[in-house]
Amino acid sequence: FEVVSHPAGNRDSTLLIYLNTLPEGERGGATAFPHLNLRVLPVRGMALLWRNLEESGRANHALDHEGERLNQSTKQVVTAWGRQHPVRL
Repeated sequence: FEVVSHPAGNRDSTLLIYLNTLPEGERGGATAFPHLNLRVLPVRGMALLWRNLEESGRANHALDHEGERLNQSTKQVVTAWGRQHPVRL
């Protein structure tokens, strides 16, 4: 997690929506949260929402995550990030 200089601040929250379910027998493709010992397999229409920052504004490393490598399939997702501060467009 890298702190960046952005008018809206850092990414405060992440919303991840799965657009497809992986075929039976696919071994990879989970969204893994290693510090929580948690793996979430993609299911079409399912969404995950988590906070990237603690209340203090520091990175919440307990929610560091990674997408597991796929063997043969394709994982389709939509990701949206919430930022710390509103920005007028």
